[in-house]
Amino acid sequence: YSSLQSNYSSLQSQYRSAQNTAGNLSAIVNLQETQVITSNLPVNEGAGGYYSYTFYPQYAGYVSVYLTSTSSSTYVRIINYANNGATYDSGQITVGTSGSASFPVLPGTVVVEIGNNNWFSGASQTVTINYVY
Repeated sequence: YSSLQSNYSSLQSQYRSAQNTAGNLSAIVNLQETQVITSNLPVNEGAGGYYSYTFYPQYAGYVSVYLTSTSSSTYVRIINYANNGATYDSGQITVGTSGSASFPVLPGTVVVEIGNNNWFSGASQTVTINYVY
């Protein structure tokens, strides 16, 4: 009896673990997981400069960049070097003094570029980057 009870307890534990794994994978498939990459990160660039932040997503999803800036010519650009060999470059998306932009990403390397297209004066931003998968 005790052997069967031990086996039963072990199987229950394995079943709960499998249920948790299935729930986590279901959330990922439905883009219900969010990872904060940066939160209120202070960024400064000189005239015509940019700042880049690199991270490595494990799943397909999207990246949302939220920022406030002292320059109306602030832009966001995403470059995604996917593990399958594909490269996605969003180009410069102007967000101005306050805005956001979202971009699709595949697993691999993602470079988020925050830039200042003002060639005469620098800019300061506060940047939050979220990865949803």
